[in-house]
Amino acid sequence: LGRVVKLTAKSTRPVDERIDRAARKRLYAVALNAGREAMNARKYEDATTAFRRARDAALDAQSQTTATIALAGALAARKEFATALGEYQKLIEQRGDDVAPFDAARAGIAEILQLAGRDVYRDIERDAERLLAQGDGLAVFRRYPNSAAAEKGMFEAAMKSEDAAIFRMFLQHYPDSPRV
Repeated sequence: LGRVVKLTAKSTRPVDERIDRAARKRLYAVALNAGREAMNARKYEDATTAFRRARDAALDAQSQTTATIALAGALAARKEFATALGEYQKLIEQRGDDVAPFDAARAGIAEILQLAGRDVYRDIERDAERLLAQGDGLAVFRRYPNSAAAEKGMFEAAMKSEDAAIFRMFLQHYPDSPRV
């Protein structure tokens, strides 16, 4: 399947485009399934390889998101926390406007922080602080939702805004905040 994809990917002939699409779809399904089986067998290196292959073969954003989340999970299982965080951050950058990928990435990051501690998130925290210093608290939340700066930024944005929806969003994401 991989060879078929390579052979047909650059073709402009309609027949080849259909073959390429069918091959990619099948390769995605096979690779995703192989990754899940490898995860269940605790073969995390094999799972990582399979999930990367699935992501590369994905035909749409939803499939790519599914494979990316699975890949980040496999990387975390291998204790490659920084790389897993990078995958989640890329997902937020690429699909952060869509609620489901944003929430999945945020939950994955939270899980890593719980397992590995906040030190692994240090560079991302610095980036969030720099962005917060520029005065756009909502942007901090959207780009770095698990950072300490995100809660502060979201609260500042809610206080500055006349839009009650921003304050409701703050309460939804930070119900235990001492700022409330």
